[in-house]
Amino acid sequence: MKFIELLGPIVENYKKTFRYALIFMAIAVSIQLIIATAFRPIGYNPLHGNWGKGYGVFIVAVGDKPELLVRSVEPDTPLGRTGAIAGDQIINFNSRVFLDGAPAEVKFPFSLKKSDGTLIETSITPEKEVSEDINYSVAIGRYVIMGLCMTIGLLIGLSRGQSISNRWLALALIFFALDQGLSLGWQILSGLNNIIRGLLDLLINLSFGIFWLSLARQISNRDLKNVHLLFGSLFLVDSSIYFIELSHLLGFLTWQMKTYSRLMTYLDIAPILMQVVLLTLSIYSLQLVKIQNDRSLRDRVFWIVLSLCAIPLMPIFKASYWEIIRLTGYDFDPLGLEFKKIHDVLFYVQSIGILILGFAVLKKRIFNFSFVVNRALLYSLLSVILLIIFYAAKSGLEAIIKPSTSEAGTAISAGVAFLIYLAFHHVYDQVKEYMEQWLFKSWHHNEQQLRGFVRRAAFFEDVDKLREGMLGALHDFGHGCDVAIFEKRIEKERTFYLKTSVTDQALPNVIDSDHNWVLSIRDQVSMVSLESMPNQSSPSRLLPQFHRGELLGFVWLGQKIDGSDWRPDEELVLQFAVQQIGLDIYALEVNRLSRELEREKLKTDLLEGILKKQ
Repeated sequence: MKFIELLGPIVENYKKTFRYALIFMAIAVSIQLIIATAFRPIGYNPLHGNWGKGYGVFIVAVGDKPELLVRSVEPDTPLGRTGAIAGDQIINFNSRVFLDGAPAEVKFPFSLKKSDGTLIETSITPEKEVSEDINYSVAIGRYVIMGLCMTIGLLIGLSRGQSISNRWLALALIFFALDQGLSLGWQILSGLNNIIRGLLDLLINLSFGIFWLSLARQISNRDLKNVHLLFGSLFLVDSSIYFIELSHLLGFLTWQMKTYSRLMTYLDIAPILMQVVLLTLSIYSLQLVKIQNDRSLRDRVFWIVLSLCAIPLMPIFKASYWEIIRLTGYDFDPLGLEFKKIHDVLFYVQSIGILILGFAVLKKRIFNFSFVVNRALLYSLLSVILLIIFYAAKSGLEAIIKPSTSEAGTAISAGVAFLIYLAFHHVYDQVKEYMEQWLFKSWHHNEQQLRGFVRRAAFFEDVDKLREGMLGALHDFGHGCDVAIFEKRIEKERTFYLKTSVTDQALPNVIDSDHNWVLSIRDQVSMVSLESMPNQSSPSRLLPQFHRGELLGFVWLGQKIDGSDWRPDEELVLQFAVQQIGLDIYALEVNRLSRELEREKLKTDLLEGILKKQ
């Protein structure tokens, strides 16, 4: 249990290493996408082969000394042409490559052990695996899942100010993207897929588990020791299963299938329970957050649960299916078709969940990304989607318009490409404008309103009107949040900060120069986030105004009326606006003091003139 609790803050303690790990994993996902696109057309796998049809084998042992028993074989098949007959044993072969799938058209050596003990050295060349019922939607869906999970995971992991639970979610999403890449079926490193997949399954379970546990603890303020203990125990059993698999995949030990099956009878239930715990934690977090006052937290948890609750369903179904097959001894073939149908349905549900997560990130802003990052993400996705659509349209037109000569084909291809190029920019501009209005109009308008007031502030001549205008501008920018402006005063050698304009009367009128607020601003020399005040669900902000290292004053901002937190881009705009307007107020005060000094000087000069005449 202590081990699981120690894993929670680990990504917070090693932020730089965590960022490097995220970037490295994102590069791995990108390489997967490039290789899958370059070497494997969608829905077809030229790198994976099979032994053809017309044979049946039983796995007797796996590991260092693997063994297969030939149950039946037809003579006119790849295996039959090696001289194998029913009752022969297949030995001296690479168990890892066999279980993972031998590459197509590459010789796979092995030995045939006859009933009289004779050994025959031979090999078989796996055939290309051609599927007549290619499911293009599943293949394309994997690309979509990989791209979205990688992008969202990177944005969460590399954004500042994210909670520990969010950082573990970032790890989980990128691990999930890597796992989906292995599901594409390409095998550059033949025989290593099962090893990598088992490790990724462990990391996915660990990262998702710590994410849900951290989130539940954050919401409930409870230790959840029993849940930690249960999750830790199941994870240890799951890890033990992986190392047992690893021992025979790498040839460390030889496992007889009877012994292996008997052992798995007791251990195979652990992965199912692990996924059930993850699913239960997600539902439990959703129930906890319903009673919270923080609307931003409620929305975030709701969309995360809605998006990710389907992920445990796939492994639960797979593990349960194979458990039923193994325990009942039921033949695989009659259930295989139904298994595939249910598997595809769960995959679509899972894919829809990831798309919902992408929608929630862009539209609902469930994570604290900046305005610029959201725009860049949207336009990148928009460009990629439109390029794919136009490429498909170009290929379709070239398939319909069939030229009689190669010159005509070149001319038609060039004309089609040119027309699509001209149309692309018009379509892109129209779609971009629509998406801008739909997603970011309020953000953009809000920022421009505040920046516009900052520009106008330089033309104010009355400091009281400038304070009043600043108060209204910040109040509107924060969607009705409370605002208080404090300015520096010095009286009788005492320095303090006086509340000059305010919408929240509960704040003190005078803040001493040794107050925690002032000290925290001086220590950070930037915006400071305060702890939540009574009846507030999110912390307030202090925005300082400096001039040549001197703290001229500061602005206190409360929470927004809708309960949402301040985004990083909003905080940057607020810091700029408060600092700039503070300098304008300071300039007006300096001008006022200069005018008063000039008046006093005139009076002094006048008195000196009168005295000289006398």
